[in-house]
Amino acid sequence: VDPHFSITLPQSNDYNITVQPQTGIIGKENADVRFQIVALRAGTYEGLVTIDVESGGLEFRHFVYFQLTCQAQVAVPEFPYNKLNNGKVLGSGAAGTVSLVNLDGKEVAVKLFR
Repeated sequence: VDPHFSITLPQSNDYNITVQPQTGIIGKENADVRFQIVALRAGTYEGLVTIDVESGGLEFRHFVYFQLTCQAQVAVPEFPYNKLNNGKVLGSGAAGTVSLVNLDGKEVAVKLFR
């Protein structure tokens, strides 16, 4: 019987962590396991991932401690609503209206969703 592994992830209201695959068989090649952590708010978070390996009737437990520091960053500029609603209408549809608006000397297309 080939050795196999199982990964247990921490639960948090501040971040989501996933792993692929969460269980599997360890063959002669390296096992490729990928983690993804998404912070839901800025802050420093820590957790413990548990990796259980069973091989030849023996069980091994490994602990991986992580600390994650995230900061909030606005990637899209924000403008007051009254600057966005006075442009030339370029088109409209079921999802909303697209207008050409002059923002700080630049003409930009703005979509107002319904």
